[in-house]
Amino acid sequence: MQIPDEIRKCVVFLGFTKADGTHHLRGTGFFVSRPADTIEDLIFCYLVTARHVIQKIMNLGLDSVSIRANLKNGESIWVDVPASAWVFHETDPTVDVAVVPFKWSYSLDHLLYPLSASLAPSIIAHHRVGPGDDVFLAGLFSQHFGRERNIPVVRVGNISAMPGEKVMTKMGPIDAYLVEARSTGGISGSPVFLHLGGGRTGSGGFSITTPTYYLLGMVHGHFDEPDAVADVVEDDLSSEKINMGIGIVVPVDKILEVLAHPEIVEKEMAEKRLKRDKNLPSMDSEDIPVDDRESFTKDDFEEALRKVSRKIEPPKPS
Repeated sequence: MQIPDEIRKCVVFLGFTKADGTHHLRGTGFFVSRPADTIEDLIFCYLVTARHVIQKIMNLGLDSVSIRANLKNGESIWVDVPASAWVFHETDPTVDVAVVPFKWSYSLDHLLYPLSASLAPSIIAHHRVGPGDDVFLAGLFSQHFGRERNIPVVRVGNISAMPGEKVMTKMGPIDAYLVEARSTGGISGSPVFLHLGGGRTGSGGFSITTPTYYLLGMVHGHFDEPDAVADVVEDDLSSEKINMGIGIVVPVDKILEVLAHPEIVEKEMAEKRLKRDKNLPSMDSEDIPVDDRESFTKDDFEEALRKVSRKIEPPKPS
C-alpha cells in the first residue's frame, strides 16, 4: 500500500515554547476543510488535534500552543495559537477532540483534507467496512521529527474492532475504533485513514476498484501494559511501557460534532456575512479584487480532493 504524499501534507506538529525561546514537540495535528453550504467559493479551514494534547500544554501554565508547519521555501515556521482559541465538545468532556479555526496562508507547504472525504455510515454499509480492513496514519515520531522541516512518519495496520461498547481510557469511557498499528508518544492527534481498493465485496458483489481513502478518525492513544496510555511525548522516555500494538482511534463523527459547536457555527456565519458584503455591488468606482486569496477557494478544495483520491501508480523502471 503506497500512501499519497498529499495526505501527509495535511499533518503538522504541535508543542509549546518556553520562556527561553526553545520549542518542544508534544503531538500531531492536521488541517481539514469544508465548504460553506450557501457560498460557492468559500471554504472553512480548521486545525484538528487531540484534546488531551492541548490540555497537557495548558497544565504547564502556558497560555498558547505552538504549531510547527512546513513552508514552500523549504523551511519551517512556528505559529503560536492562544490556548483559549481551541474549541472542545460542547457537552461531553470525554470526546478527545480539539479544533481551532485557522486562517490559511499560501506560503504553507500543506494541504487541507476535505471533510467531504470522511468515512460516513453509508460508506461503511456499502463497502462492509470492518475488522481486517487496512488503515494508516501519519504523525510525529519523537525520535526522528526533522530538524529543518516536519517529517511525518506513516504507520499502517488494520481495523481490529469497530465502535460498539465504549473503550475505557484515562479520560473515561469513549467511543472508538481499535486498530492494530504501532503507536508511541507524539502520535496523539494524528489523522487515521481507511484504505479501500483492489478487490472489494460490496452490496453488488465483487469488483475491482481504484484505491480510495477516507478519514476514519484521529489517534487518541494505545494500550500498554496494563492500561490505555495517551500518545503524548513525555520528557522521561524511561517511563514508556510495553506497547500492546492496539491503538485507540476517535471516530471522525466526533470531530464533526465538535465542528457543530455554537461558537464555530457563529464564526462561520460571520465569515459568510462578510463574504456576502464583499460581493455586494459597489456604489462608487472603486475596483473590487476578483481574487484576494484570503480564503481557500472551491477550485483549491476540488484540487485537494482530486489529489487525495487519485490512484498512485508505482514508479516506472529507469
